[in-house]
Amino acid sequence: MSKILIVGGSSGIGLATAEIFSKNKHQITITSPNATANKSSEFSKINLDFTNETAIKTFFENNRDFDYVIASATTPLAMGPFLSINLEDAKKCFDKFWGMVHVIRYAAQYSKQLKAISVVSGAAADKRGAPVTFLATSSMAIHVLVESLAIELAPIRINAISPGLTHTPLYGDTPQKTLQEWADGTPLKRLATADEVAEVIYFVTLHPQMTGAIIPVDAGGRLV
Repeated sequence: MSKILIVGGSSGIGLATAEIFSKNKHQITITSPNATANKSSEFSKINLDFTNETAIKTFFENNRDFDYVIASATTPLAMGPFLSINLEDAKKCFDKFWGMVHVIRYAAQYSKQLKAISVVSGAAADKRGAPVTFLATSSMAIHVLVESLAIELAPIRINAISPGLTHTPLYGDTPQKTLQEWADGTPLKRLATADEVAEVIYFVTLHPQMTGAIIPVDAGGRLV
């Protein structure tokens, strides 16, 4: 039985990932700012904000026995034209990048039996122009980080799963009509489910030959 940490595991893709690992008899710990609100008895739950470097460092100093770490936490999205977007909002796009840095750095430093890290980035990395300039830049930064660290941290494996639009609470306030319009802009004309993305995370995390990979789960959206 492997010990799995899922950062951002209390909802959406992270929760779906926790469930698929749990069904396959792994021992799961989930973290998020409100992880203990999850009533499932299948997981250990710890309230933790991955953007807080001190808290992340302390957590890994005190929890050194994870085999696999998955970072699926999100931060607020900021979109708009480059010249008019509020720059304080735009800077928040990079909170996710730095949160990933915190998790990867201290997991690799303190988890002595660590085999692999998987991070959930975003298909915005493949888009250009308004309104996603800052979101695309921060997402691409995560991809470059993963590719570089696959070399630097080997034999620890590190990969990124890059989902397109997915039915999760992140888009809970978005009208269904708008979601369908976005979906219609992809070759498959559908949104992913959290379970579909979680299946890819499960495969990539455990595959012993995969490292430095950026895996799109985007209905082909990057192609159009």
